[in-house]
Amino acid sequence: MKSDRFHADFSAMSENAANSGHSSEELLLFLDTPGRFPAWIAPLDGLAAKRTVVGEEEAVFPYLSMHPCSAVLTTDDSVLRLGTRMPEFFRELVETHPGLTVLVVCDRNVDPSLKKAVLHADRGKVILVSANEDPTVPVEYLRWVLGLEEAMGERPPVQTVPRIEQFLQEDRLQPHFQPIVDLSTGSVRAYEALARSRRRSILGNPSLLFAYAARKNLHRRLDAMVAQLAIEEARQLPGQAMLFLNIQPRSLTDVDFAERLHASVMAGGRQPNQVCVELTEQEDSRNHQRFLGSVRTLRERGFQLAVDDFGEGNANLELVHEVRPEVVKISGQICRHVESSALARSMIQAVTSIARDSGVRTIAEFIESESARKLLQDLGVDDGQGWHLGRPMPAQIWAEGRSAA
Repeated sequence: MKSDRFHADFSAMSENAANSGHSSEELLLFLDTPGRFPAWIAPLDGLAAKRTVVGEEEAVFPYLSMHPCSAVLTTDDSVLRLGTRMPEFFRELVETHPGLTVLVVCDRNVDPSLKKAVLHADRGKVILVSANEDPTVPVEYLRWVLGLEEAMGERPPVQTVPRIEQFLQEDRLQPHFQPIVDLSTGSVRAYEALARSRRRSILGNPSLLFAYAARKNLHRRLDAMVAQLAIEEARQLPGQAMLFLNIQPRSLTDVDFAERLHASVMAGGRQPNQVCVELTEQEDSRNHQRFLGSVRTLRERGFQLAVDDFGEGNANLELVHEVRPEVVKISGQICRHVESSALARSMIQAVTSIARDSGVRTIAEFIESESARKLLQDLGVDDGQGWHLGRPMPAQIWAEGRSAA
């Protein structure tokens, strides 16, 4: 087997692979030109491993955080395009995903800057191999190091993560609306607008989509686009229910974001007091003073505010104290255990008690059964959201359902 003489410790790699505890036989291919596969890609069809192709580094990390993979395969061309970011790229890969094998396939002599960047990563985690003379080398290496089996029968699936700019330009987004229901009366008090894809795409996963947008610094554009689409389609929703719009705190550090949102709401035929801005977590706001300034602007224009996922991450008591929201949404990660965990019930009851004393309305997420709904109501939760109460659907379907009724 041929390999780059500068960095290929096979004994270390074998031990690393044996102890890595890979939970998935999936390969992530980072190729800057995903439509043009190099020659060494074809033999991968013989391995029983799912393959996902991404075209830029900003998609690599969000995908890996949600889909554990056995290895990342990339080319020297792809990583050389990162320039001075190469060492950071390799370092983040091996530190964030310690059980991951990173394989850089070289089609020519190894570039000195690539060699230097690889040597900054832990030895045995990032490997250079040559496919210049024999394109089967990467496949044989993966089979030996990761113990990947031969494919039997149908070839494993291949999927591509589109570049996010292309995804947004092609108008693939469509808002779906999920009802928020008063647990005491069963009436719909509001609809939350959620980003979905019009066509089948892996970026139809909103967690991946928003994480990818954040790494590309496109979070403001994405938030504004989803809000605009939701405001337009919300005209079809039945009744006078409130509209919940998810906005990341980082987007509110844009000094004009709140005013543009106000203009969009007015143009869409709603009053600001019919809209609740739900602060969702991706990252910290970074410029906290600008964020608080936008919060004041929203208040002055008449918007209501909600804090999402209370009980986890950045949705903490300090944020609630600063923002003074009308609504707190209790994390679904807590609510989903309401029937099985006394601790979860105690936490929920504590939140509802604080909220009630402060005049704040509470919403429980992830309600998937009638027994959970009743229990949450008994614990003092005002409203609920979850598949048991209504799945996210296009506004037109909610309108037709109302008409049929």
